[in-house]
Amino acid sequence: LLSPVLDMLNVRYLIVRRFPFSDAPVLFEQDDYWVLENREALPRVYVPERVESKGSDDEILQALAEPDFDPARVAYLNEPLQLPDPVRGEALIDSEIPTRIVVKAQMETPGLVVLADLWFEGWKAELNGEPVPILRTNYAVRGVAVPAGESTLVFSYEPAGFTTGVRLMTLSLLVLASWALVLIRRARRSRGSQTPYSVS
Repeated sequence: LLSPVLDMLNVRYLIVRRFPFSDAPVLFEQDDYWVLENREALPRVYVPERVESKGSDDEILQALAEPDFDPARVAYLNEPLQLPDPVRGEALIDSEIPTRIVVKAQMETPGLVVLADLWFEGWKAELNGEPVPILRTNYAVRGVAVPAGESTLVFSYEPAGFTTGVRLMTLSLLVLASWALVLIRRARRSRGSQTPYSVS
């Protein structure tokens, strides 16, 4: 059987180089490779039914390796998160570009929205316009706690030095503009103070 971790990561198609001993449908075969379809793959963004906290990354990896792991039913975090059991709600991607993903959530209860993209410190999140932490979920992907009701969740990529770089660039432009203004005023004063020559 295919690993449920593939379901969690939204892996829908696989290429294998040996005869597949899996119940996944074979879409194509040629010589010594096969293309399989994983029909159990979850959507790229989803809401698990419950959330459990584990004491270490090793415990999370061990839980993910269990054959009965079901990412639609449970998500694992390193830190405690108080949520009802079960969680009820759904989420979908509304729009995206490489550095920005907008997710719409419709929750009957508070819950965890999981985005099956790599967790990385350069990504920031806003929930209904307010900054919120991104929780490292299932060891490697992103999760955000959301309240009951309708919510808009925005993931945006801002590398560690991006904000500092923008501030320094803005400061440099202000300094250059101020210096240019000083030079223009000096030039005008210099022309105004010149005594005109008279020809008799």
